[in-house]
Amino acid sequence: MAKSAACSLYIEQEIDEGLKAGKTADAISKEVTVWIEKLFETTVKTATIKKRAQRQKQKNEGTNVPAAKTPKAAQPEKDDPPLFDRDGKPNVPNKVQQFSNLQKRLEHLNADIKGLTDSGIDGNAIVGIGIQIKFLIT
Repeated sequence: MAKSAACSLYIEQEIDEGLKAGKTADAISKEVTVWIEKLFETTVKTATIKKRAQRQKQKNEGTNVPAAKTPKAAQPEKDDPPLFDRDGKPNVPNKVQQFSNLQKRLEHLNADIKGLTDSGIDGNAIVGIGIQIKFLIT
C-alpha cells in the first residue's frame, strides 16, 4: 500500500516538474514510465500518465470553461424616458402627471364647494359642482 502511494506521489511530482520545465505531456509520460519501472518495479501505461499530465496542465492553466460574466448595472429600457429633462426638472411619466393634475383640480373644486357653502349658496349649485367632480374623477 505504501509503495502505491509513493508511486502516485512520484508521478504527481514528476508531472509538475515536467510542466514547469515546459515539457509536453507525451514527453513527460514516456520519461516517467521508464523511471517507474526502474524505481518501483511496476508498469504504468504511458497513456495513463499522459492523461494525468494533460489534466494537471489544464488545472494549472485554468479550465476551458469561460469565466462567469459579471452582471452589468441595470440599463434603462429604450422606451423609458430619462429621469430629468434638459432643465434638470424631474421628467414625470404622463399617467403620473395626469393624476397629479386631477388631484389639483379636485382640490380647487373642493375649495370652491367650501366657499359656496360658506356664502350660503343653495344646494343645486353645489350639486352641479359635484357632477363636475365626478366627471373629472372617472
